[in-house]
Amino acid sequence: MIGDLNADGKPDLAVANVNSNTVSVLLGGGDGTFEPEIDYGVGTGPYSVAIGDLNGDSKPDLAVVNFGSSTVSVLLGNGDGSFGTQMFFETGSRPASVAIGDLNGDGKSDLAVASSSSSTVSVLLGNGDGTFRTRTDSPHSVAIGDLNADGKPDLAVANTLPFPNSGNSVSVLIGSGDGTFGVHADFGTGSQPWSVAIGDLNGDGKPDLATANSASNTVSVLLGNGNGGFGTHTDFRTGGAPYSATIGDLNGDGKPDLAVASSSTQSVSVLLGNGNGTFRTRTDFGTGSYPISVAIGDLNGDGKPDLAVANALSSTVSVLLGNGDGTLGAHSNFVTGGGPYSLATGDLNADGKPDLAVANSGANTVSVLLGNGNGTFGVHTDSGTGGGPYSVAIGDLNDDAKPDLAVANSSSSTVSVLLANGDGTFGAHTDFGTGVSPYSVAIGDLNADGKPDLAVANSGSNTVSVLLGSGDGTFGSPTDLPTQGRPTWVAIGDLNADGKPDLAVTNSASSTVSVLPGNGDGTFGAHIDFGTGSGPYSVAIGDLNADGKPDLAVANSSSSTVSVLLGNGDGSFGANTEFGTGYAPLSVAIGDLNGGGKLDLVVANSGDNTVSVLLGNGDGTFEAHADFGTGRLPSSVVIGGLNGDAKPDLVIANYGSNSVSALVNIGGGTTATLLARFDAVAGPEGVELSWSFGDRSHVTSVTVERAPDADGPWVSITPERRQEGEVTVALDRTADPGQAYFYRLIVGLVDGAGVTFGPVPSTASASIVESAMTLLGPNPTSGGARIQYAVARAGRVRLVVVDVSGRVVATLVGHSVAGALRAGVGWDTRGPAPGGRALFRAARGDGSERREEARYDSVRHKNDSRHSRHHVHDQGRRAARLLS
Repeated sequence: MIGDLNADGKPDLAVANVNSNTVSVLLGGGDGTFEPEIDYGVGTGPYSVAIGDLNGDSKPDLAVVNFGSSTVSVLLGNGDGSFGTQMFFETGSRPASVAIGDLNGDGKSDLAVASSSSSTVSVLLGNGDGTFRTRTDSPHSVAIGDLNADGKPDLAVANTLPFPNSGNSVSVLIGSGDGTFGVHADFGTGSQPWSVAIGDLNGDGKPDLATANSASNTVSVLLGNGNGGFGTHTDFRTGGAPYSATIGDLNGDGKPDLAVASSSTQSVSVLLGNGNGTFRTRTDFGTGSYPISVAIGDLNGDGKPDLAVANALSSTVSVLLGNGDGTLGAHSNFVTGGGPYSLATGDLNADGKPDLAVANSGANTVSVLLGNGNGTFGVHTDSGTGGGPYSVAIGDLNDDAKPDLAVANSSSSTVSVLLANGDGTFGAHTDFGTGVSPYSVAIGDLNADGKPDLAVANSGSNTVSVLLGSGDGTFGSPTDLPTQGRPTWVAIGDLNADGKPDLAVTNSASSTVSVLPGNGDGTFGAHIDFGTGSGPYSVAIGDLNADGKPDLAVANSSSSTVSVLLGNGDGSFGANTEFGTGYAPLSVAIGDLNGGGKLDLVVANSGDNTVSVLLGNGDGTFEAHADFGTGRLPSSVVIGGLNGDAKPDLVIANYGSNSVSALVNIGGGTTATLLARFDAVAGPEGVELSWSFGDRSHVTSVTVERAPDADGPWVSITPERRQEGEVTVALDRTADPGQAYFYRLIVGLVDGAGVTFGPVPSTASASIVESAMTLLGPNPTSGGARIQYAVARAGRVRLVVVDVSGRVVATLVGHSVAGALRAGVGWDTRGPAPGGRALFRAARGDGSERREEARYDSVRHKNDSRHSRHHVHDQGRRAARLLS
């Protein structure tokens, strides 16, 4: 919720935190940035917050509905952005939404609360001093407005469940003006409406309704007749599982538009209005994980409306400024092998263009994608590795001037060496033993003999292995050096200025980084440990404060921060300073991203599908992070020049979508790459392609080609095209249900040349024969996991997580569905479970159930319970079981 909470004329945010039983207040800077949150205790499971003056002192107060304790908390404001201790007032069962208004015309603020389980709206009349009378009950969301032009406030209620016998509807209760309401009149909506908003959507001066329908992936518009009645609903497509809709003029044309928070696609959909109650096709913008609420306001004082989105699973608020920031282009995805976990960049075929090497933990391969020199890449070529490859490094390991690959294999406890042929292909892998479960490998000359050596972080044995190289691509037996708990990453650098390489190792279980000083002969001194944030996963070395001494940057997956430890130049480091990032960061890289001569940080956030860019101030401090969308579950990020414009670009390995994202730096607002976006998404009518160009003036033609395999054969197709602003959308209706396809674009240029982009994959939606569940990764993870499920027919669906004793620790899904659907839900892996099962139940048409089970194992981080996460492993122990 947006409002000015401290009377400084700048918009602030209030956010209900369902998992921590608090409401967060974030005071705004007026430029779209916000101070760190201040939390206030409320009831159990706070679900929604509203802002208003509840005690008549002209200072904004807060009303918070508590889903778990069936109460509403009132926190009276002090006028400076701080709030007093909460007061409780009873509501109906499991309240989900609250609205503030004068419902009985006495000049005092009252509350209307929608209670989902009791299918009621509770009205709490205000006494004018911040207290309220006992409720009068009249299900998921409620809005207040004068719907029949009699000057008295009425109620509109979204009915996800029967109210009674009125599911999939919105109820209108006409107000009497004294705080009581008439019998509800119901109007049909899309499936499972979770939110309702009131506004004049067709410019006739009469209030209309818009509902976000979570099960049908639509927003329903019901045009009002001015006397409290509404016409038949018209539905418009949104992103997946929309939970919240709001109305505002987002493009300054004087016509109301819609913004919808789409939880399962981790996006907010914007539908621009035509002014007559109809809306254009949506445009989706990335958010944090599982967005459930959206609000509109001018957050940076530029006179343009911005969006604030509450993300339930990433415990974040996404701020989307109305004019964008133009620093990085939209991401383009390129296919890899299964489960890409780490990547490295280098010129692998000697053509002067940067290429990619990607370790695929799910396929036991490393993918090589040769670069085209314009920020795009060709089809991947895969080479075998050991079991469970988690990390890849590039270097000349046999002194033939060709770049070779070293891959750390967690499942087989080996490191694979693949010698290069010089044309981007590689020979068969040779494996060398390491410690237990290696997660990371680095290449460097550790004993000053001019031959490259390997350093490997072994998560399972709490060691780092040093393998001295022979100079011909072979390596000696490992020497294991002890570290702290669960080392996950190793970096090489001269940390004490003695001219000898040292090691820096992140220890995820002990929340430290270990420094092992090198003796120059391949041996190292005892580790010296320095504190970091919670769950450190990756470390990078660079001079962050320009004092000529190396510093450390550490990505902390459990505390969602990056730690900066400034070096003293003697191998020791100062106390860590933490800077906020996106949710559950797994990887960090250092580089000058904006050409300012100061080192910046970029962090891959596995929990909310983003990378965070933190611009450096040159003194070891950093500005607030700006987030950019990636593929699903990003696990690794590297910095490099992809298109020859001398600006550093980003490449991200996306574990959850089997792809890499290339984000091209457009600096100064000019596009440095031709293609800005190319995606293929399966829908109910076929496969929908979308693409856009940085500068369309260079383009003369675009041909779409399709193939059953990434290598072809390719056939030209003519999908139905339409233009949505700068984005071209093409619908391939000829795609066979359930069939996997690859698509590419053949782009003709004004100079007569042509360029090929892609391929990108998609599988056409097939009929759902049986209900099923899939537990996705990244695996392991110290952040979020994602579970996808399919339901074959109408019935009740329940998806829960239980520990090894059978105790339910989380309920992810628990509702009825009207028919077959595919959906997904995020799980932030937070909680006390040391290991357990995810259980899926879907009702059959004959009254029986289909059950499915996926097991997981977990390892706790050493931190406080409020920020605890655990790793989810898949090392031969996870099993699926079907019960009927």
